[in-house]
Formats: sequence, C-alpha cells, structure tokens
Amino acid sequence: MKTSFMLIISCLLLAPATAGTAPTITGPVAAKVVKVYDGDTITVEAYPLPGITANTKVRVNGVDTLEIRGKCKAEKR
Repeated sequence: MKTSFMLIISCLLLAPATAGTAPTITGPVAAKVVKVYDGDTITVEAYPLPGITANTKVRVNGVDTLEIRGKCKAEKR
C-alpha cells in the first residue's frame, strides 16, 4: 500500500515537468536542402525519426555573408 502511494505521488510530481516537452534528438540527422535564402541561411527537410518529416530554417554558424534584408547598406554590401 505504501509503495503504490509513493508511486502515485512520484508520477504526479513528475508529470508537470515532462508534459509538453519535445524529445531531444542527437545528430546527425538526414536532411535535404529545400531552399537557399542567402549565403548562410537555408531551409531543409529533415528526417529526425522514421516516418517523421520536419521543415526548418538552418543558419550556418561561423559564416558571415551578405544579408538580403539588412538593416543598413553596410549589411547588404
């Protein structure tokens, strides 16, 4: 009786912490480039899990290229 009570309390305490959280997927993840926005931003169609497809924008870290929609002329050149 005491063990089942502790199990129920543990489940109730842990439920809010895990509800609505997305699973963490470690890479690499297979993907194909769908669109190139500018020199350092692309849209990919990724396949993180079997039967799951996700479209997301990827910005390449450490690459500094011209911006299409820069805030000033210096960013655009």
